[in-house]
Amino acid sequence: MASVVGASEVLLNSERYKISGPVRKTLVSIAAPRFTIGDTQRGADPRASILTQNDFRGGIGWNRGLDSGSTDRVWWSTCQTRFKGHLLLPRKANITPANTGGGFIKSISEFTVGGSTSIYTVNSDSKVYQYNNASELWGSSLKTLTDPNDETIVFRDATADYLIFARGESGYTFATDVVAGDGSSTLVFTDMPVSAGATRNVEYFTIWHGQLWGIDNEGVLKQWASGPTANPTEKGAIPLPDGYVTSLFVYRDATGSPIIYAGTKVGLWAFDETNNRWESTELRLPFHERSGSGAIVWRDSVYFPAGNAIYKYQTGSNTAVVSLVGFDRDHGIPENYAGQVISLVGTHNDLIAFVNADTSVSYSVFGSGRGGGISTVVSGTGASAVIGFNDTAWEVKWAGATNSMLTSSHVGFAYNKYRMWYGVGADLYWIELSPDVINPEQTTGFEYDTGGGILETPWFDGGDAAGNKTAIALRAITSSCSANVTVQISYAVNFVESYTSLGTITTNGTTNYDFASGVGVEFSSIKFKVTLASNSVSSSPDLNLIELRWREKIPPKYGFSITIDAAKSFRGSTPKQILDNITTVINTNTLVPFTYKDNDSDRTYYVDLVAASGFEFTGLDERGQIQVQLVET
Repeated sequence: MASVVGASEVLLNSERYKISGPVRKTLVSIAAPRFTIGDTQRGADPRASILTQNDFRGGIGWNRGLDSGSTDRVWWSTCQTRFKGHLLLPRKANITPANTGGGFIKSISEFTVGGSTSIYTVNSDSKVYQYNNASELWGSSLKTLTDPNDETIVFRDATADYLIFARGESGYTFATDVVAGDGSSTLVFTDMPVSAGATRNVEYFTIWHGQLWGIDNEGVLKQWASGPTANPTEKGAIPLPDGYVTSLFVYRDATGSPIIYAGTKVGLWAFDETNNRWESTELRLPFHERSGSGAIVWRDSVYFPAGNAIYKYQTGSNTAVVSLVGFDRDHGIPENYAGQVISLVGTHNDLIAFVNADTSVSYSVFGSGRGGGISTVVSGTGASAVIGFNDTAWEVKWAGATNSMLTSSHVGFAYNKYRMWYGVGADLYWIELSPDVINPEQTTGFEYDTGGGILETPWFDGGDAAGNKTAIALRAITSSCSANVTVQISYAVNFVESYTSLGTITTNGTTNYDFASGVGVEFSSIKFKVTLASNSVSSSPDLNLIELRWREKIPPKYGFSITIDAAKSFRGSTPKQILDNITTVINTNTLVPFTYKDNDSDRTYYVDLVAASGFEFTGLDERGQIQVQLVET
């Protein structure tokens, strides 16, 4: 709507005033103050703020809101992130030649025969296979098991070492190294069926007091007095429905003494040997089909999976401490990797979580026992992953392709190499681990994955999600680069996962990129994607630092200075009324409209009256003049 004002006239708070001289207009929002996020020692541009990232040890799982307290976090990365000032390719993931067996790998174990330790698998065809590391070949089936599950254990008594396979309601099978008269060794299998001993049904094993223990599908604890060649005796049963037990292991009680614990679909239970009964612990959870599956003791605590969550349980003299430590904290991980933890394995440097996100596998999240109905959900949306925890942060060790099915895991010293083994469908993978020195710069013969690696930073908005910012330049510092060992940096803006490449770095030292050839790129939020590539297992590019220079553009706001003439009446208002109207504006708590152009509403400003000065005549003379300062807020 037009606001008609004449020459030497303004409209303030719907009142017309005659002014002396012109309206003085000033831009009052020139620029936002600069600040530095990350390394505060870097840069001193008075008109540009700085975001520096040279430390990614905070790990994965931070998606939005990058600030001074989270510059060491990333959203997702398949690169090595545990060394400050270094971003490196992951360790090489090796895949063994195709197994002659059928189906996927249910379990992986290692056992020594004839002085040589080898890897053995049980496949979904129920057959046992041995991997020959020297020839890199799989042998033919060694044994066909009846109804094997995915539980194996190695146990030693006074007479022999045993590789034991749980077969649930069908019993168990053990294998031993039998030495012939000529000195040759053979792995000999012995079935222990339930038909020959009613107590032989077992789902999970553990070792306690130097004896073999197990538990069956009904939650009944079993004790072998002299190894697996004899029948066990039965102990107390967990008062839960059949099929609720998911793991069995040994951990300390409140006094520090080791006792048996069982993971279940509703939490953690402890065995009271004195009273031959089970007691629930402080770790009690709603039903989940995968709860407790693969639970282990690592360092001084129990780590207990439940779907894609992981609980840490520590006993104490008064009460246990339960905390969430999984990668589902904070902002989680990308949806296509958010599957179910199928197992946990401890290493010297990391707790390893094996996460299956295969869409063909589904799990029940509400139990059918004791009145509950069953509701089934898909475990994930695409790609499995192996993720390590160093007691502080999570780092991806391996990320699979879409619909990769992670089925089994093992860590050991077979073939005199410290390796992590894992089954991906029918394929067996392994990654060499470091028992002590873990920095690849200090490790001889370290091999990198030539499949490449990526890192995605969190979204950054400078603390103002809605405000307009300008990306000016990006600085990268790299080392160990060459024509075939490269670092590519791309960016995306405003929560749209569409990346624009800044360039590929093949040189060492500092590389500078100007956004849009120096014009800059406008953004409300921005993130970066780093892609590392190498054509050699012995070489990795190294990103030491990325630094964004940016500025915040404050929307323009103006100030106005006018001199109001109250020397005589104007448009029906006496000088006194004119001055009284100005006083009303001064006392108004809201913004007031101000117009000084004969134009539409776009030329109307909403202002505060922040200063006023002038003169008034004395006595009965109500005339005066007042200069006012108006400012947009």
